[in-house]
This record gives sequence, structure tokens and C-alpha cells, in this order.
Amino acid sequence: MKQGSFYRMRAVLFETIADCGQLKESLLKEGILVAKVFFGLAEKEALLEAVCSLEVCPEECLFITNNSRHAEIAKHLSIVCIGCIEGQYELPQVDTLLESPDEVSPVYLNMLYCHEKGYPAVILQTKRCFLKELTAADVPALYAIRERLQSLGCFDEPLAAPEEEAEKLSSYAQTVYSFFGYGFYGVYENESGKLIGKAGFKEGSSPLEVGYLLDSDVWGRGIATEVISALVHYAREELGVTELAARIHHDNIASRRVAEKCGIKIEEK
Repeated sequence: MKQGSFYRMRAVLFETIADCGQLKESLLKEGILVAKVFFGLAEKEALLEAVCSLEVCPEECLFITNNSRHAEIAKHLSIVCIGCIEGQYELPQVDTLLESPDEVSPVYLNMLYCHEKGYPAVILQTKRCFLKELTAADVPALYAIRERLQSLGCFDEPLAAPEEEAEKLSSYAQTVYSFFGYGFYGVYENESGKLIGKAGFKEGSSPLEVGYLLDSDVWGRGIATEVISALVHYAREELGVTELAARIHHDNIASRRVAEKCGIKIEEK
């Protein structure tokens, strides 16, 4: 994956409810287009005019509004829509409501956009890897990784059948990412796009638990430290979490060193 190219959302449209200068600045830095919609009597045409001014398709846009009628128009145009309480007009019937647009980040908006469109969202990117939400299509590669690691004595519990693993992962992807806003993600190489493991956060844990599993082919290259360090930064900046923990067996010296380097509290497994 080309560095910094993981945003599926190409443009964000704003209702004329607030300046939202901080969010707009962040979006532009990430290469995401922005436009303010000025509604008149021809509301549908005004929304389409804003889309056309950015030279994108409606399906590539996300619209932030506090107007229920404008939200319905956006939905009919296949524009992903989220609501805003600030400058309340009439709260739109949408899945997500924001106190203020300036409280969120481009990464968060892109995740909402991907969930609405049914895409697995890329969460972050490092020098050599990117982390993306898992889907059932990842089961064969993950299963092969688990088999290799199990042959090395890394796991005691037996593997379930591939069909059962696919069903569990599909259910996980449909519920955990949208409900908690985080979870475990696939770890992929930037250059090849190959899945080399998974890493992320255990849903509902307190303190938030970090974990990873990497294919033995990439051991000894510092990838674990690179990925976990990025996840720690993500937890602090995107999730607002400062206290992180990792449950690691006392014999797993390599993982303990990774946790220590990244400032994560170690709990005995």
C-alpha cells in the first residue's frame, strides 16, 4: 500500500452549522477534500453542486449535518451522513451523532464511512505495514499462520476447523468494530499487501489490553515493536486511552521486551 493512501473517503461536506476549522485543516492535511454546502430552496441541487465542485462522486463523500431533511436528501444520493448536535436544527435519524465536528479526526470519519459502505477500514500505517479490519476473506491466511505457530509450540489450544474460524471472524467483524470502535486488525506488508499477522486491542478490557500475533517468517525484524508502538499512539490519540496492558507469559521474553519498549504494563498470563 502506498504510504498515506488508506483513506476510502475522498471528501467531507459540512452543513453551515459551525466553522469546524480544526477538522477541516486536519482533513486537508490528509488529502481529503472539504466543502461547505449552502442550501437554498433547491436543496438537492445545492448538495449536488457542492459534490461536483470537488470533482468527486456522491458515493465518495461524507456529509456532516444537523438537519434531518438534508440528511435524508444525502442518503438518497448515496452520501454517507452523520449528525451533529452543535447548532441543533432538527436532529437527523442517523447512526452517529457528534457533539461537535472538531471533536473527531479524519481517521475516525473514514472508519465511519467504511462501515457504512461495507469496506474494511484501514486503521493506521507504519513504515513497513498497515493495519486493516479483518474479514472472513482473511481466514485462510490467518489459519496458515496459526498452523505454523502451533507447530512451533506457540499455542496449546487446538485450532477450530477453517469453516468455524471463518464464521467466528465474520461475526467479529460485523459486531466488534462498529460497537466498540476498535478491536484486533490484520497486519499487512505495505509493499506486497500480504497478511503477516494480527494486532490490536481486546474489546471491553480495562485497562485496555494490547496484543499481537505475527507469522514466524517476519520474526526478528522489529515489526512487532513498530506495530505495537503505532497502536499505543493510536490508543492515545484516537481512543483517548492512556493506560495500556499486555498479558504475556513469563517465558515469552521477546514479547515482554516489546511491551517494555512501548511503555505497556505487563500482566502475567
